[in-house]
Amino acid sequence: MEIREQKLAAGARVTSMAFAGPDRILLGCAGGRLKSFDTASGALQGEVTVEQGEASASAYYESAFSADGRLFGTGARNRNIQVYETATGKRVISISAPARPSTLAFAPAGDVFAAGLEDATVRTWSVSTGALLRTMPTGIGGTPVLAFSPDGRLLTATNEDTDVRVFQVKEGELRRRVDQFPLTMFAAAYSPDGSMLAVAGADRNIYLWDVPRLQLTRQLTGHPEVVAAVAFSPDGKRLLSAGFDETGFRKASHVRLWDIATGQAVWTGEAPSGVPVVGFSPDGKFASIPLQGSPSVWTILG
Repeated sequence: MEIREQKLAAGARVTSMAFAGPDRILLGCAGGRLKSFDTASGALQGEVTVEQGEASASAYYESAFSADGRLFGTGARNRNIQVYETATGKRVISISAPARPSTLAFAPAGDVFAAGLEDATVRTWSVSTGALLRTMPTGIGGTPVLAFSPDGRLLTATNEDTDVRVFQVKEGELRRRVDQFPLTMFAAAYSPDGSMLAVAGADRNIYLWDVPRLQLTRQLTGHPEVVAAVAFSPDGKRLLSAGFDETGFRKASHVRLWDIATGQAVWTGEAPSGVPVVGFSPDGKFASIPLQGSPSVWTILG
C-alpha cells in the first residue's frame, strides 16, 4: 500500500484535531490557538486565538472539536470548561464543573457537550444554554475516553476500573457495563453507521463489538504499543490505531491501519512520540497527532 505523508508545522503542542471537509484540518494548540491547514500542501490557512475566560486558555489540558469543526471545547485544571466558536474564538458557554475534567466530547450534532470528570462521573450539558442535562456515574477515578454513537443516542465511557460503560444519552441511564477487559481501555470509537464499537487500551488489543447486541465479534492483535486512539474510515472498512510506549509518551511509536474484514494490519507508520489523537477526513485521508513533533496527514495513493 502506497501512502503519502504531509507534515503540518503546528509550532506548538497539539491537543485535538478535526477535519473540516476533505481539504482542511483544524488543530487545537497550546495557548488557546486554533490553526487551520490545507491537507494537501500543509500550508497554514488561518489562526484564531480563543477568548480568555476565567481560566487562561493556555491552562487547559483537555480539548475537543465538534464533528463539523464549528465548536471547540476545553477543560482546565481549575475545573472550568469552556466552549468556543472556532471561526471567531468567541466563548459560547462557560461551566464550572464540580471536579477536574479528564476527557471531553461533543455529540455528533454539536448540541450536547460531555465531560468525564475525576469525581467518577460523566456529565452532559446543552451547548446552546450551558444547562446541565445528565450526571452518570462511571465507577472509580477519571474517564480516559468518551465516544458518542453517530446518532448521538449512546455515549461510551471507559474508566480506570477497566470497565466500559454504554449510556443512553437522553435518559442518562446505563445500558450496559462491560467488565471483560483485563486492563484500562484508553480508546473508543463507533463505526460511521453505528453498528460497531472499537475499544482498545493497555493490553495492546483492539476489541470490536456489535452495538445492537453489545457482543464481542472480533479482536485485532498486534499493535506494537499501548493503544491510546482509534478511528474508523468513512466507509467503515478500515480502522486506524495509535498509542504510546508503556515506558513513556516521549518514545517513538507506531500508527497502524487495519482491514476490518480480515482483521489484518495493512500498513504501519512511525511517529516521533506517543500519539493520543487520530482521525479520518470525509474522503479517507487520515491524521496522527503526536505528543511531540509535527502532526501528519496521510493520503492513501493505492
